[in-house]
Amino acid sequence: MSIKEEREFQIELLEIQIEHDTITMLSTVLISIGFSIIVSFGVTFSAVKLNWIGLVQLIIGVLMVLVSVLFWQNQTKKTDDKLKALKEKRL
Repeated sequence: MSIKEEREFQIELLEIQIEHDTITMLSTVLISIGFSIIVSFGVTFSAVKLNWIGLVQLIIGVLMVLVSVLFWQNQTKKTDDKLKALKEKRL
């Protein structure tokens, strides 16, 4: 393999790693926000009776966590597929 091909491979690999890191960082932030909404619901619920605002807050937090996890799994699978394709191309 020539030096040029090696550099191209390393650049493609780096692009995939950057994409994966960006997706992981975004998902982590969204999951953290969702959990903080759920915790704030718990604090609110322990202080006062359950009302419809607290219930909506809980639903939003749970949905945010679920959607973020599903997004992360889907995007991670895509980057894994890209990585496999890059490895096959290299071999």
